[in-house]
Amino acid sequence: MSHYHPLRSLYFSRIREFYRQPARLFWVYGFPTVLAIGLGLAFRGGGEQVIKVDILKNGSESKVLDSFKNQGASATSTGSTRVELRLIEPSQVESRLRMNKTPMVIEVQPDGEIRYQFDPTRPESRDARAAVDDVLQRAAGRKDPVRTTDVKPTSPGSQYVHFLIPGLIGQNTMGGGLWGVGFLIVNFRIGKLLKRFMATPMPRRDFLLAILGARLTFLIPDRRGGNPAPARVAAQWSG
Repeated sequence: MSHYHPLRSLYFSRIREFYRQPARLFWVYGFPTVLAIGLGLAFRGGGEQVIKVDILKNGSESKVLDSFKNQGASATSTGSTRVELRLIEPSQVESRLRMNKTPMVIEVQPDGEIRYQFDPTRPESRDARAAVDDVLQRAAGRKDPVRTTDVKPTSPGSQYVHFLIPGLIGQNTMGGGLWGVGFLIVNFRIGKLLKRFMATPMPRRDFLLAILGARLTFLIPDRRGGNPAPARVAAQWSG
């Protein structure tokens, strides 16, 4: 292949055109990276869930506090939910619930009755109510008649993140095929560049192969060098 071979010249012209435009660098490499990190933050989970609830300070709160102290600094309900308590004054109850600063407020009555103040339309409030009630019922002597065991998937490909990251890579690959090949050729036709290319002694196959080769070159960092780093970060956050 000579220095002026059409395929070689067209290929390197596509490469130069790409890295000389910062906007393309962002949409091909920067945007998928930001998307992976953003989805990792949005859907991160796994491990122990901590629910922080308030308990009203009215002189009768020792019953609940003692139940938690008997199980350590914080109590763990079924599953992997840990409950932490925070004492508040009566004047703070309404404002903290209204401003969503706490999912639930525990109020212990003088006769020992425990009242839960929460908004049932909030999923986190329902989770807090179930977790706190489970801890207190266990502390009061309740025994679960059925023994259960949680088994978490460990085999490759069994977790959600194993579908998330390949999906992002596939989305970027399909986007590259649409906007990097199809849209480019359409733009060439609109700008009447295809006629100029066809007027040169250039085989048509070299024109298409140069575009496909350049696009495959751009995808190599996405798969091996560019996006796996944020992908691993997103995988760690997700679970």
